[in-house]
Amino acid sequence: MSFRELIESFDVKSFLDERGIDFTEYGKNVTRGWINIRCIFCSDHSNHLGINLKTKQIHCWKCGSHKLINLIQELDDCSYGAAKDTLSKFGGILVSDVEDNSPRSETAPPLRRRILPPECSREFPRMHLKYLRSRGFNPRRIISRFNLRATHNIGKYKFRIIAPFYYRDKIVSFTGLDVTRKQEVPYKNSPIANSIIDPKKIIYNLQNIGYGGSLGVVEGITDAWRIEENVTATMGIKWTKEQFYLLTRLNKKRLFIIFDGEPQALTEAKKLARDASGFISKVEVIELPYGKDPCDLPEKDISKIRRWLRE
Repeated sequence: MSFRELIESFDVKSFLDERGIDFTEYGKNVTRGWINIRCIFCSDHSNHLGINLKTKQIHCWKCGSHKLINLIQELDDCSYGAAKDTLSKFGGILVSDVEDNSPRSETAPPLRRRILPPECSREFPRMHLKYLRSRGFNPRRIISRFNLRATHNIGKYKFRIIAPFYYRDKIVSFTGLDVTRKQEVPYKNSPIANSIIDPKKIIYNLQNIGYGGSLGVVEGITDAWRIEENVTATMGIKWTKEQFYLLTRLNKKRLFIIFDGEPQALTEAKKLARDASGFISKVEVIELPYGKDPCDLPEKDISKIRRWLRE
């Protein structure tokens, strides 16, 4: 059995179904005998990647031709060997029975590790933009400042805004925010096994925080989006020792802790203030009204917080 025959036996529809990736079998951009998905190799947003159901030839109208084995590697974020195992799984042929004549280089560089979902894009659908506006955000400014991405109707993170987490200017993890307001899990985090660093061991928006000056600490990513400047998030009220270490190593002169207006959140904010006061000269807890969070604050109050953080 040749490697070519292994590829041709591959059940691409079952493979895509198992990964929650939608495909079209007819209509715009689809040629007879092919199926189309959004291209994961470029910024496609309209199912331009065609897959021939018989030969498994792959071609994107925007960025050109690709190989099936590379598509599997990208979608599964896996090695060449693991991709071959997937070919076998969806083809009913044992890899050990296959003579692999495909060209491979012993000196080829390793695949770049994919952190963000392969289906996410820098192009935002109207639904996502409408969601941001409904929350009081300026989409263009927020997307640019926090380097956000969007997913549409395919993949495990469909209909979400993808917020990357950075450490030393490299993406190390992400969370996905539901824009439909109907999904069971509003925030869907990257699996820890797929992250370079667990999000609870770093602080959000680290790429936009310099050394010195003032810093605001909030609970969640949308709170950080609302304040925008000189602010980070701990992703919940239960901050970790790793997050505390980062906060105290930023050489800040003033720290403002702005957790949600709930008793438990206030308790945790005061604990953080007490511990941080040994490293930062001025630490203050800003208490919000019961049931409120920074996203709910009127613009005049947000402007006041921004002035404090600029000092």
